[in-house]
Amino acid sequence: QPKEPVEPARRTQPAAVATQAQRAAGAGGGTQRGNSGNAETATLSDGQRSSLMASWGGKLRNRIERFKRFPRSARKGGRVVLNVNVARNGSLLGVRVLTSSGDAALDQAALDAVRRAGRFAAAPDALPGNSFLFALPISFRR
Repeated sequence: QPKEPVEPARRTQPAAVATQAQRAAGAGGGTQRGNSGNAETATLSDGQRSSLMASWGGKLRNRIERFKRFPRSARKGGRVVLNVNVARNGSLLGVRVLTSSGDAALDQAALDAVRRAGRFAAAPDALPGNSFLFALPISFRR
């Protein structure tokens, strides 16, 4: 069966008028196209996210250090690694021992320091998410 010839599409308005209207509306082509009010938040690279988390985590750790007390019952120092869960607004959601120092008194002192620290600095605006988990080492020395 023979195919019918296809006619090329016809423009209803001249090209110059169409592109001028598109540019005015912010819908031009290619690199000149506007965002027409639909701005999306830029996504962070892994490096940027890591940097923000490290900076914020340092602030949390500094606050915890101010509330740290060496327990009287501990004979020597040690290092505890805590899992600290913090909400976007800086409130403490939870804390637990990730790696024990081997001394229950030091482990408890680290947990107590986090709880005494109370509220922390809020998360940087650029970080996506509502809660954040940190593995924070806490060292005790005599």
